[in-house]
Amino acid sequence: MEKLTARNYYDYLPRLGANGAESKKTRFIAQLGGCVKPSFMIIGAQKAGTSALHAMLSKNESIEQPMRKEVHYFDVDELYNSMGVDYYHSFFPRRPIFKKLGLKYTTDNGQLTFESTPDYLYHPKAAERIFAYNPNIKLIVVLRDPSQRAYSGWNMYRSYENHKLYSHQFETRSFGLAISDEMKVVENEGWYDDPRGYVRRGLYARQLKLFLTFFDRTQLLVLNQKELKNNAQGVVEKVCDFLSIAPNKVDNEQIHKRTYEEPYPNEILDTLSEFYEPHNRDLFDLLGFEINW
Repeated sequence: MEKLTARNYYDYLPRLGANGAESKKTRFIAQLGGCVKPSFMIIGAQKAGTSALHAMLSKNESIEQPMRKEVHYFDVDELYNSMGVDYYHSFFPRRPIFKKLGLKYTTDNGQLTFESTPDYLYHPKAAERIFAYNPNIKLIVVLRDPSQRAYSGWNMYRSYENHKLYSHQFETRSFGLAISDEMKVVENEGWYDDPRGYVRRGLYARQLKLFLTFFDRTQLLVLNQKELKNNAQGVVEKVCDFLSIAPNKVDNEQIHKRTYEEPYPNEILDTLSEFYEPHNRDLFDLLGFEINW
């Protein structure tokens, strides 16, 4: 397998799939300013419950979901540099006036829309790009025990062997070897060279500090994946309060729950936990509270 780099990471991303920007009508409506712009984003972290939270919020009457959960506009250089903001807007629902014209996929007055691309938190240019797009946008981050997140991420890439879109991302190394390889270069300046980033994606303080160089702390809501798992209703109420909308009722069932074929590599996870300890302290100092992983 070729080395997985940021450049080829999204080679098979379905950029112009059966929804969104490939439709001439949709692009034209976006160019006219006919699509609702997102009011907030779920920006990460990968493998921390963003899909579950996205699904829960999509059921709220005050929110209309996008055509695609992960738009990947601000973290894919080719899209950001060449497609233009109309392409981005074409993935969002149309303004209420288009309902009177008989068009589908429209919003009601006052509805919010959003997207959930977990790579935004990790991508080194996403914070600046999002700020340039809308400096007032609200950002939601779900964080998970970084050691557990690393193992979950490795399992995801291990499942890609025969994937029709992501087989080029298939992970051939054992979890131990993948972690060992990354630990050797974890502090290198080119830390995004391998965007799988099993270890580096868990350096949350570093990533959040980058966003906080652009955004005010009040625009950022940080959530705990463990709390989302055990008290989904409470987390959704917290999010809705952050967005100034009425909360919706949700089931506490787990969405996208995965089981692992191999037993937990406890020794490796213990080593990772020890590595993350000072980084987690930096995170808690930054946030002003501790997270019970």
